[in-house]
Amino acid sequence: MRVIVIGGSTAGMTSASKLKRMLKNDVEIIAYQKFQCPSLEACGTPYYVGKHFDNAERMIARTVEEFQNNGILVKTSCEVTRVDFKTKTIYGINYNTNQEFIDNYDKLIISVGARPRRLNLAGENATNVFTGTTLNQQLNYVRV
Repeated sequence: MRVIVIGGSTAGMTSASKLKRMLKNDVEIIAYQKFQCPSLEACGTPYYVGKHFDNAERMIARTVEEFQNNGILVKTSCEVTRVDFKTKTIYGINYNTNQEFIDNYDKLIISVGARPRRLNLAGENATNVFTGTTLNQQLNYVRV
């Protein structure tokens, strides 16, 4: 069985990892991640911003290589732009090559992640109040 995961953050990669552990060699898993970094540990953000550690890579739960060593192919910088559910086909763009891609699946997991939202609180638009879910957004907190 061929499974495609759209979204390489915590929920998508946790689903892929669990599925691989359960089905082992009976499943081929390909995860498409829009950004460079899959599986970010957002819990580390306050510690990184607070300078409790300097290496931002400590916020990465597992690397692409670690997933691949466990039988999960991770394609970073690849955004899925369309899904044809009838033909079980995905379409997208690889931002590293600026090439379009097409892939097929037997099963599909859509885990496109969270978006930060404002709470309409006094002061939330101040220059020292940040929102973000990607590693690059979190690195920008420290640069400000």
